[in-house]
Amino acid sequence: MLDDILRPIKEVVCGAIVTYIPSYMTPNVITLASGVVGVVCAIFSYYELYSIALILWILNRILDGIDGVVARHKGLQSDFGGLLDLYKFIHLNSQLDT
Repeated sequence: MLDDILRPIKEVVCGAIVTYIPSYMTPNVITLASGVVGVVCAIFSYYELYSIALILWILNRILDGIDGVVARHKGLQSDFGGLLDLYKFIHLNSQLDT
């Protein structure tokens, strides 16, 4: 699967970024920030401000990719974090589809 190929690359790239993330930025905080950025992206998209929406979407994707790497790097993986990430994904997709 494509995920098996891309995950090691993502881990290396995001792993370098993780060292610059402050200690108070937990994976769950990053996941929630990603969700907020995604909702704001949907609002800008609704109002046809596509350039801003694209920038916010890219930021959302970066934050979504980093939260899991931060969790693994800091040893903070949890079932709650996985559920939070899944809920955010489902909720944002429903927002962007409407």
